[in-house]
Amino acid sequence: MGRVAMEIVIGQSQTHLLVDIQKSFGHAAFQLIASFTASAGFTILFGASGAGKSTVLDCIAGIADPDAGRILAAETLFFDSSSRVNLPCQLRRVGYVFQDLALFPHMTVQANVSYGISAADAAQRSHVLLSSFRIAHLASRKPGEISGGERQRVALARALATDPRVLLLDEPLAGLDFPTRSGIIEDLRNWNLQHQKAILYVTHSRDEVFALGERVIVLEQGSVIADGTPHQVMAAPSQETVAQLAGFENIFDATVVARHDSFERDLRLFDGGHRHADRRRSGRGRGGRALLEQHEQRTGSRERDGGFAAAGITSRHNQLFALEQIRQG
Repeated sequence: MGRVAMEIVIGQSQTHLLVDIQKSFGHAAFQLIASFTASAGFTILFGASGAGKSTVLDCIAGIADPDAGRILAAETLFFDSSSRVNLPCQLRRVGYVFQDLALFPHMTVQANVSYGISAADAAQRSHVLLSSFRIAHLASRKPGEISGGERQRVALARALATDPRVLLLDEPLAGLDFPTRSGIIEDLRNWNLQHQKAILYVTHSRDEVFALGERVIVLEQGSVIADGTPHQVMAAPSQETVAQLAGFENIFDATVVARHDSFERDLRLFDGGHRHADRRRSGRGRGGRALLEQHEQRTGSRERDGGFAAAGITSRHNQLFALEQIRQG
């Protein structure tokens, strides 16, 4: 596809980022089909390794080209296969922080953050960002002379120095302890309250999904399989893959053996035992909560074609235990 080396502005919109792309690898052995929009704030891309999360970021940044589709950021058209628009990455003005940070080891913190800014603005803008991320006192040091958490702050400040249209973060806080991660996330959130940028944040961490707490998109084998708030997606998963990523460890096969007018059901687990599920709060095949009672154990349930499977946790005192109904995706 030929490149259009000019910026095309598309009207006014509350949507800060639109992604609707397809891309295949290895003779269609892997196919990415991603379609979503994102407003200002954090949007989490969550999923197992190889799900396509980093590929989505690369296509937005212009490092990789989709086979087809459209990408629009801050009213600027980045990519459109139908009109043969493919804005070069250097014109997209995208902030991108990789897991390895890619800081210049021979340059000071100040020089790293100022890199790519015009000389007239460099001093003032870098000082504001260094102060925002609480690293102004490190301005004269080099990356090898500061801690891992401080290097992460430098990388974020550098990515924001050019006033990007969108910020892409590919597991930027991996390997940091919880207090350090929390502090950096809070500083980034405070910065974005004033600047209102769309931030795509790739992570494998369930804790980070809930800490950032705005919106999560789950990818599996190149496709979006869930989209919503962290509570909607992670606390009440509707697919087995999401349930596993969310930490539901015990999954059992079961079959519905009786149904009642009140939507109560009896389940037969793989061990032949009977369990009783109160399903008044959700209909067949729909995401929701299920209450399941038995004497030795409590287990939640998810429907499958031709049967049930149960995702459960051992409970005490023979009480009803609320668990998630999980529909086979």
